[in-house]
Amino acid sequence: MHDLDGNWIIEGFVANIGNVSSFTAGVWDHREGLRLSHSLGITHLIAEMDSMAAVQVINNQSPKTIPIHPSD
Repeated sequence: MHDLDGNWIIEGFVANIGNVSSFTAGVWDHREGLRLSHSLGITHLIAEMDSMAAVQVINNQSPKTIPIHPSD
């Protein structure tokens, strides 16, 4: 995650989400990025993703209701 000038705000994070598909991992990653952004007080952001299916899921459902992991 970086600002408009390319300065890194967060360089990354690591989590074990189990054995999941690349689709699930991508949606999970974006959901966690949105949660992290919110916790940092970031109110304006641009999120990019190269999975049209994941983008459609994110655009049509609240991040809290995306069914991506049994423990959620």
